Parts: sequence; C-alpha cells; structure tokens
Amino acid sequence: MPRFGQTTDVVKRIKAKTVYEGECWRFTGNKVGRGYGQIWYKGRIVRIGRLVCHLFHGANLKDSSWVACHTDECKFHDCWNPEHLKIGTQQENVNDQIRLGRFCYGTKNLLGFQKRTE
Repeated sequence: MPRFGQTTDVVKRIKAKTVYEGECWRFTGNKVGRGYGQIWYKGRIVRIGRLVCHLFHGANLKDSSWVACHTDECKFHDCWNPEHLKIGTQQENVNDQIRLGRFCYGTKNLLGFQKRTE
C-alpha cells in the first residue's frame, strides 16, 4: 500500500479539495502567499502549480530555475487545471502578469489597479 502523500494518491487528495468554476479547478485546501495552494508530497510541502507541472508536464521539482505560470485565460491563483498551467521562468511569469495588468507590488499593481483578492 502506498504511503500517504506519495504520487499514487496526491491527485486524489487534491481533487478532494477542489471546486470547479468553469474551466478552472480551484484548490480549497491550504494556501500561501496570494492564495497559491500547497500540499504535502514526498516528504515536503510543494505548491500545487509546481506539482501539477511536474506530474502533467514533466518538470523536475528539484530544479529551481522554473516556475509554474498560469495561462492568460486563467484568473485564479488557486487553479490547478493542467491546461491552465505552463512551465516558464520567473521573468516570463512577471512579464505575463505585467502585460495582463495582474502584477502586484505592495497593495497596487503597476497599472494602479487594486490588488486582486481571489
């Protein structure tokens, strides 16, 4: 029998804490930062986006040179739909956020809009 928190049951555990809103799969479990989900996986806490990129897109979790980026159509930080996540660099992620008016520094984003709360 697999140990709790291993690959065979992690997707099942994530699904148990998910609500579906349109095409977005919103994680309702433990969150950090601006609402990014996280879960115990193979002996450590991992952000849901990174884990999904690892499981569905083949990214190496031990490689810190990449980040999980949401696609343009996804508006929720807690979404874990594999089709809404892509592998990118931190700079690519920031550039996407600036282009979409979502980049926040402090309480306002660079275009002067209020910080998103979802």
